[in-house]
This record gives sequence, structure tokens and C-alpha cells, in this order.
Amino acid sequence: MRKILLLAVVSASYGTMTMAQIASTPTRTRTTELKWYDAGLGFGIQVSPVYGNLQKGEHSTYVKFPAGTTLPMHTHTDDYYGVVISGNLRHPIKGQPETNVSLPPGSHWSMPANVEHVTECEPGVECIVMLTQKKPFDFKPTKK
Repeated sequence: MRKILLLAVVSASYGTMTMAQIASTPTRTRTTELKWYDAGLGFGIQVSPVYGNLQKGEHSTYVKFPAGTTLPMHTHTDDYYGVVISGNLRHPIKGQPETNVSLPPGSHWSMPANVEHVTECEPGVECIVMLTQKKPFDFKPTKK
């Protein structure tokens, strides 16, 4: 099992802030001010925290995929929700060809824990999504 490994800076920047703490402290971050970190998954994937810490628990995190990136069949230990910010993403579920649809910017999806799926950023433009989860993020490749 491979877990996303982030630089210590991410932990130091957002530590254990919860949604309640964020809500009590107004913040603003322009897209030009986002700090991106290697996600530790390979594939050139980067992450930028919105709140919380994806290694430790509840979080919302921007994830950037290079155009044309396909992650192999995998699962996650916990449910998560995603919103496509830019690019076109696909999340086909194993054995469900009707789920192999393009998700353009503004689209959203949910993925229950332990559901086998592929993540694909379609060619042409990088994909940026925002993932929200109540527990730490993980990436568990499955057998083909």
C-alpha cells in the first residue's frame, strides 16, 4: 500500500486545522499563491492543501494531474468527494462501463471506500480537482 507522502512543509503549513478552525479564521488564497508539492505517487501528481492534512485526517486538497495521466486500478480506505476544477477527468469503476464518462470542469463525483476504479486525466490539458475526505488519503493499487 502506497500512501501519499507530502513534504513536511505541508504539515507545518496546515497541521491539524479542522474545518471549524478554518471557518472561524477568514482566509484568502489566489490561484497564483497556491503552493504545490509532489504527492509521492509518481506520475507527476502534485497536491496543494486547502484545509486540513491529507496524511493525518479530514482535509480538502487540490490535486494536479499532468495531461494524459492514467492511474492504474486502485482503491482508497475511505470515501471521498471530488470536484473538477480544470481539465477533463474520468473515474471508471471496475465492471461498470457506464461509469467511463468524461467529467468536465464543474463536475463532481463521490467514491466509496474500497471501490476499484481508474483515475484518468484526459490528454490535452492538465487536470486539477479538489478532493474532500474525513480521514487520511491513501492509494492502494489492485491486481489487474
